[in-house]
Amino acid sequence: DVLTGFGVPCQGTEKEFYKSVIEKASNRGLYPPFHELKNVYTTSDGKAKTNKHARIIAALQPLFEQGKYYIQAAQIEAKEEILTIGSSRWDDLVDAMCYAEMILMPVYYDLKKYNDDVEEQESTYRGTTGYGL
Repeated sequence: DVLTGFGVPCQGTEKEFYKSVIEKASNRGLYPPFHELKNVYTTSDGKAKTNKHARIIAALQPLFEQGKYYIQAAQIEAKEEILTIGSSRWDDLVDAMCYAEMILMPVYYDLKKYNDDVEEQESTYRGTTGYGL
């Protein structure tokens, strides 16, 4: 298998951790394609925003809407985190999914399309096939 990207948090207090990972890899002669993981996304008008909730929605919602992202019925924790984003105590899985997608492709958040004032829609349950939520 080939490593295509290695994401490391590097914002705020995590900056020193990022530096130490880079330094230790360099000392060992390892140079994987590191990606700095930051809590930032770019809006459709080119502005950088730092909002974890909006960043996760910007990265994942279009993929679910287009049927390109699947959560299997057995992945209960991931399903619960997605359905309770912003109000849940836990968000590690959706945050990791978001960062993975941001490594694969940059995220552009359309402020006109996704507005926090929009009413929440009821989720669609599609059985045990793993398709959708």
